[in-house]
Amino acid sequence: MFTTEFTKEQIAKFEFDFRELKTVKDKYAFWKNTLLENYSLYVSDNPQFKINPNTPKEFEDLNKLILEDEITKSKNPFANVVLTIEGLRSKFFNDILNVVDKKKFIQFEISTVIEEINLTSRPEIVKPQMLGRSFWNHPDNNNVQRECFVKAYKDCYLNGKVVEFDKEVYSPYLLVPLNNGMVYAQYHIFLNDQLDSLNEKKSKKEVTTLPKQLLLLHYLGILDKFDLSDNKKSSLFSILLNGDKENIRKALPNFIGNQLREIKNEKHLQEIANLLKESGLNKEYQTVQNDILKLKTGKL
Repeated sequence: MFTTEFTKEQIAKFEFDFRELKTVKDKYAFWKNTLLENYSLYVSDNPQFKINPNTPKEFEDLNKLILEDEITKSKNPFANVVLTIEGLRSKFFNDILNVVDKKKFIQFEISTVIEEINLTSRPEIVKPQMLGRSFWNHPDNNNVQRECFVKAYKDCYLNGKVVEFDKEVYSPYLLVPLNNGMVYAQYHIFLNDQLDSLNEKKSKKEVTTLPKQLLLLHYLGILDKFDLSDNKKSSLFSILLNGDKENIRKALPNFIGNQLREIKNEKHLQEIANLLKESGLNKEYQTVQNDILKLKTGKL
């Protein structure tokens, strides 16, 4: 019954003590501390010590305890790999820290996730890392695990549904792929959010620097040099400035007549003046300096 040999008297006492316990956590701890066994491995042979949850919280507690055991065991290279969203996020932030092109790194991570899902969806290619190495040599089990993994991923990623651990008790054989599929979906969503955030920051930075860039072109005489529509100008300047065409098109009307005064703040003008001076464009530099003086005296 157990790897440790207990007397009949000891077993009888254990059964009495076990029945007296009230919570799932206490009963699960009893297996570890008194019976000295892993609950999931030995409960089928010892039904008198089976934990029977009665409420959704008790179901959830038992599944979490079983999963925690699997996480502890996963430190062993021959045990199941149990993913956690905290672990994946932590690794992501550590890995991206010294990466120069962070956008490409995130895109690569996303493509890796998609590749893993596509591979796992194919019956002939099942990665033991994702499904649990313990069952790698059992093809029938792998098919069930594969289906659990992919379903949990799709439910979470496509429909925002998490695995309901409060409805039934899962064996590690199903619990691990269900958990890993859900966590992989959460990581995929996390990566999408990181990419969106990076693009948003880039867009905000571009909007901030765009007025200065166009102001520089204005003082260089390039902005109005060509008799083109704003659409054609925005196409041309988007290539020249490596910027967003639509943002440039929206900004161009601000460089006409009185609206130009709103763009010419002292900070922008001083930065442009310094750049022109460093480039040896003395005539243009003096024009900007004159505008700075007019701005200070309210004559601009």
